[in-house]
Amino acid sequence: MDGEELYWETGIPHRRPYRKYFRGWQAASANADWWAAAKRDVYISVYGYGKITENGSSYGYDRNLMPDYESVVVDKIFLDFDYHDPTFPHEEYMETVQRVMSWLDNENYRRRWIFSGGGMHLLIRADGNKRKLDSAIIHIITKIAKGSSVDPGAFDVERMRRYPNSYNRKRGCYCINITEREACLPIKDLKVLASKPRKGTFPEGRETYNIDSVEMQSAALEKLGKFTKKVVTEDTQKVLYDYGLDWEYDFCPAMQYIIDSDNPGNFERMQLLKYIRSVLRVPFVEATDENKTVLNLVFNLFNNKKKAVHCVKMAEAQSVYKRQRVFHPQKLRALGYCPRTCNQCLERRQDV
Repeated sequence: MDGEELYWETGIPHRRPYRKYFRGWQAASANADWWAAAKRDVYISVYGYGKITENGSSYGYDRNLMPDYESVVVDKIFLDFDYHDPTFPHEEYMETVQRVMSWLDNENYRRRWIFSGGGMHLLIRADGNKRKLDSAIIHIITKIAKGSSVDPGAFDVERMRRYPNSYNRKRGCYCINITEREACLPIKDLKVLASKPRKGTFPEGRETYNIDSVEMQSAALEKLGKFTKKVVTEDTQKVLYDYGLDWEYDFCPAMQYIIDSDNPGNFERMQLLKYIRSVLRVPFVEATDENKTVLNLVFNLFNNKKKAVHCVKMAEAQSVYKRQRVFHPQKLRALGYCPRTCNQCLERRQDV
């Protein structure tokens, strides 16, 4: 579905605005190619969009015209296999990848593998109602992959991915297309392959994954078993007190787990921000005290300060607040963060 009638975005760090939209894949990829040649970190839409909207500035973006994310054309499933944590067992990571490969082989689904520099991207040809995309991804992650190395951030239809043959400055290598056989290689060998750009897309399979055939299925990834009561530092306790928040009452075990995580991903950070906005009702900026911002709160909450800085730098809080994104626990439940019987956050959200 890379037709010229669709709108695509490219993203370049330090460019203002960070994202720009283009009509048609060719125009978007030409822009991405230009920046990739300059060895910049370049990103591109996972999905194309059928419409543009003129209310970007009202959401606080540095642009008025932007794609209408509600008009997304779902023609693929995007999965992100992360291997950022050096302590994560490589055997477990590869078991997850190989389980997915076996399923793809059995179903003969058309797919493409991309080495991003810190893991792998998988694009699976798909068709169906975009409103069932979440169900399809949850099904693949929990029933097929059965591993914690798959980033659930793939749920977001406005998600971007690294552009093939662009340079990953953080990892010191290129983002490249790879064959399915190469996807089984150790990360260190893939980095050797990715020392320079390469041509080719290397598609596999013939069939299309039917999103509509999948019903929402809930399955824990054993995260609940890892939840323990967290004790915050005195400094964090003081910050919470300044915001009128209580660690034990206001943050459920799932939110405490995300806050205390050594490597909270994009999906987890966005869930926390939506929770802070729509459940805890913390304003973006306190009207009577401009020093009380949600950015300051988030920075002081995360144990991993690099992730806290990344959260602020990528304007994740601005996106949640300007677009008035609401917290829904369904995805967290399906991925094992929350008990299926817990409705505390919904009850609190409805009370305010």
